[in-house]
Amino acid sequence: MHGVAAVTESNSISAVKPSRGSGQTRQRRRHKRDSANILWKRVTASYDEDVRAFAKNPALVAPITRWALFQHITPTQAMAARRYGDIVREFHRFHTDNRSTSPRSANLEPVRSAEDHELARRAFDGSMGDYEDNAKYAKRQYKRLMKVMARFEESVTGRNLAKDALDTLCVSEQEPPPQLRGDIALVLTAIAKEFCIGEKRETR
Repeated sequence: MHGVAAVTESNSISAVKPSRGSGQTRQRRRHKRDSANILWKRVTASYDEDVRAFAKNPALVAPITRWALFQHITPTQAMAARRYGDIVREFHRFHTDNRSTSPRSANLEPVRSAEDHELARRAFDGSMGDYEDNAKYAKRQYKRLMKVMARFEESVTGRNLAKDALDTLCVSEQEPPPQLRGDIALVLTAIAKEFCIGEKRETR
């Protein structure tokens, strides 16, 4: 009797299945699940779009930003790298002949550069004085920068590998060899100190 009762009780328990609820309840659950899936898709789609927009940022593509992002250089060193690139580009803008020859021209006449047009415009509107002041300032900044770079010039060969590396990193915006990161960081620290980068006030 006890065995039969046990078997009967076991069968009765196993025979009981959890209720799946009414059709309306199942529909609400399905709707809730579908809503959650739609919300998740919207979140991930928005996130992916933000990532794509972030990746398209030209500043992010620059190796200086990547080096700072992955802490190969400090934020102050990254600002010094930006300053280096700005100073060199401004110097070349005012004091280097960037005119080129056009391959379409039979006699290879020099093509008028943007600087030529700017000079003509400034001569016309009377702002040549401002242009000359900016050119002098760019030259002073460049000389000041080159004094810092002269400290890292090799005494034997006379070659400045530090300048070559910074030109690659800051002006050409290309990735220098990874083994140079430590040396480049030291040079950037010297530039930051010279130009008081990181301090609130700078003198022009």
